[in-house]
Formats: sequence, structure tokens, C-alpha cells
Amino acid sequence: MSKNYDVFDWYWIVGGDGLQVYSSKLRDYVPTTDPAYLTFVADGTAATMIDTEHSLGGVMAVSNLLRPIPAGVLDGYTDALALRIAQQPDFVLWVELYQTVLALPDEAAVLAHIKTRL
Repeated sequence: MSKNYDVFDWYWIVGGDGLQVYSSKLRDYVPTTDPAYLTFVADGTAATMIDTEHSLGGVMAVSNLLRPIPAGVLDGYTDALALRIAQQPDFVLWVELYQTVLALPDEAAVLAHIKTRL
């Protein structure tokens, strides 16, 4: 019997890597020999396969919000959060504010600035 999905305590295999898995609980990679991972899979639960770290970062941004540690996962995480911010109805007001206060030239520069602070 496998476990119910819990984004805060789950494992992902990124890009088919058979030597390590990403642990959302630890926000980092662990080897597939890690005792906690072995306990996780002992009942037949499988880690979720995902194509890239960037994609995994997007999953973490939407459903976990715990800041990942690996740079590739973090990049996907901040990209996804910046996109969510840009989709807010009042984002245009923030763009105007950032352009006025920080002299940022356009929306892309504002998003890049925000992304560095996520």
C-alpha cells in the first residue's frame, strides 16, 4: 500500500537520476541509500519522476513554498513565483512604483529585481 501524496514530505527523481532523489522535507537531494528514503519506498510508494530541476522548482513554488536549496530547483522556484506575482491584478502598480523608486526601465527589469529577493 502506497502513501498519500504529501508535497511537504515527498521524493522526486529528477531527470532519471538513479543515484539521488529530491526530498521536499529536507529541501535538498539525498542519496537513494538514505535511510529515510528507503523507509519511504519500503511500502511500495514510488518517488515522482520529473524531467528537470526547473520543473521541480515550479512544483515547489506552487504547492510547497519552502525555499529549495539546490540552485537549479531554486531557479525554477523563483521563476514560478515571479510569474505568479506578475499575474496579480495590481502588478502594474508595483511596476510603476519600482520604475519610479528604483529607476528600473521596464516590467522585465522589475520582475528580475523581484526574483532576486524571493
